[in-house]
Amino acid sequence: MARNFDQSLRDGQVGESVIAQLLRASGYSVLPVYEKEQGDFKGPRLFSPNGERVATDMFVYDGEKALWIEAKHKPIFSFNRKYQRSVTGIDLHHYDHYCQIDKESPFPVWLMFLHRGGIDERGLPSPSGLFGGPIASLKHKESHRDAKPMQGQRHGMVYWAEESLTRFCDVPTLDYAGRVPLRSIPSLAGITRTRTQSIPKAQHDELQRQADDLYGVLAITLDSLWKEQSGK
Repeated sequence: MARNFDQSLRDGQVGESVIAQLLRASGYSVLPVYEKEQGDFKGPRLFSPNGERVATDMFVYDGEKALWIEAKHKPIFSFNRKYQRSVTGIDLHHYDHYCQIDKESPFPVWLMFLHRGGIDERGLPSPSGLFGGPIASLKHKESHRDAKPMQGQRHGMVYWAEESLTRFCDVPTLDYAGRVPLRSIPSLAGITRTRTQSIPKAQHDELQRQADDLYGVLAITLDSLWKEQSGK
């Protein structure tokens, strides 16, 4: 018996995990970024030389590229009567941080919205599926911003029209455990074929050298600690 999204969302972050499963089906390894401390309520953080940033939900990579992914689950697109378009959006404060991460990091930030679908405020069917795109592109396609926080929120919102987002696939059907059956997972071809950013070979080699040096120092330190504790 399949579960619906409402029930699954009450049991956990299905909007993120379903997107993670879709990414894995397209060849990506997924590193979720959780709250830095239970009960902290600040959400995940990225600490860079330029300051503290609100981190995205996950970091993913395949054999040739890596991406930061901010994953959102929403039931429907909201219909904005002022602009006469169906829109979806994210927290404006977080968005500013994601743009900074995209600017500072060699790995691009992508926004992904999993919309279940349903009936919008006009009584019309709302688009469903997995939508999104790289933030470097989406920041030039904003529909509008609302700086005034809505009830229950701390910050304003930034919105995109449905047609400005890439639609990758339909909403998958979840099984009873809240998983996406493998047979129903489509390949996210739009992401797989899109080369967003790549690291120059010289930069890659330098990062690898630094990682090797750090590993060597860590190995020597751990070896010394082990000998000291064991009395050798």
